[in-house]
Amino acid sequence: MLSAWYINSPAPNENDYATFFSWELTNLISQNFNVNEDSIFITGFSMGGHGALYLFELFTEYFQGAGSLSGLMELKGWSEYFGIGRILGLSESDDKESILSYYSVLDNGDKLVNSGKKIIVSCGTEDFFYETNLKFVGFCEENQVDVEFISSKGDHNAIYWKSAVEKHFDFFLNQ
Repeated sequence: MLSAWYINSPAPNENDYATFFSWELTNLISQNFNVNEDSIFITGFSMGGHGALYLFELFTEYFQGAGSLSGLMELKGWSEYFGIGRILGLSESDDKESILSYYSVLDNGDKLVNSGKKIIVSCGTEDFFYETNLKFVGFCEENQVDVEFISSKGDHNAIYWKSAVEKHFDFFLNQ
């Protein structure tokens, strides 16, 4: 799962994680557990934070809300890191910027406008993704997307995520 980015990869021989998480896994869970369809939320940290919000943008009708802890909100500028270029097939592309934009949470934010759904975003002030989180939250606020932003001292690590994840669960429980 390292460097999967929770997308359906356009690159040959890569995986369709968006389909897996949004349809196959959710159907498996619904078939085997008692699921309240009105209380399905998605959240994740780091790459999973990007993935949670990306899937939420694709399937706002399915999820009641979403969250991201230290997620990368804009892939531009990061294609050389974390397997992003490989998973997006950028070495074979003549239009890298369009591909990066197509799979970026920030560049798909228009899908959240008028959704009526709530989002929670948290990121430590020392996190290398902090600026992309600020840009995404700014977009949400400018476009009346209901976002709660938690910014506190912390880095891109398990210590910060452990301190912040409980607020995500509280946020979802109060929806």
